Amino acid sequence: MGPTSTSARKTRNPGTRAQGEQHTARGPVQSRSRQTLDGILLAATALFKEAGPPALTFAGIAKAAGVSVGAVQFHFANKEAILEAVITRILDDNLQAEIVLYEQLAGAGGGMSAFLHAYICGQHELLARFNPHFAKSIEIIRANPSLAAKGQAIGIRAEALGKATLGAALERDGLPRVEERIDAAYHAILSFVLRELNFPSAPPGSPALLRRRHALGQMCLAYLTGA
Repeated sequence: MGPTSTSARKTRNPGTRAQGEQHTARGPVQSRSRQTLDGILLAATALFKEAGPPALTFAGIAKAAGVSVGAVQFHFANKEAILEAVITRILDDNLQAEIVLYEQLAGAGGGMSAFLHAYICGQHELLARFNPHFAKSIEIIRANPSLAAKGQAIGIRAEALGKATLGAALERDGLPRVEERIDAAYHAILSFVLRELNFPSAPPGSPALLRRRHALGQMCLAYLTGA
């Protein structure tokens, strides 16, 4: 038997992936194919945010992205792969939004009281945007070890960024930086925001909610500064 030809050696079942390719999308891809993949992911993410996992059908995504069903199937083997890619994108978008928020807070003027007010409001606005998507994703994330690890890593990084921003604000005002107090203040603010989002005690923007935000900021200020 003669040597195997180059073309024969390169041929493989289209339903399999070569070692090293992504497990969510079939790659590698060329520039035009990457643009198609980005469009598909954008459309799938929008559908997921609007209607949750049931909206992620090959036909529905293809229609929303303006491509053929075959184009969607070329990049994603099944619905599970689409879900993983969409939720990964949402997690990454959330982290990027937190980074932007903390950069804005770091560059803001005013004293510590004004900073804490902006910090609490910023956290509330950011989580209000992403919390509904997390609610649709949580069971999927828990059942997928890769997504669970991704979510945990992003949560740890976001917490570190949040605490670092609080610490930097204290130092900027010449106040003592006590890590245990920063940790407690960070979690008090996060717990308050999540509770108001999931079990609101007052309508958004209402005087009662604004008063509670202010009170939380003052309590955190007193605790952080040892006043």
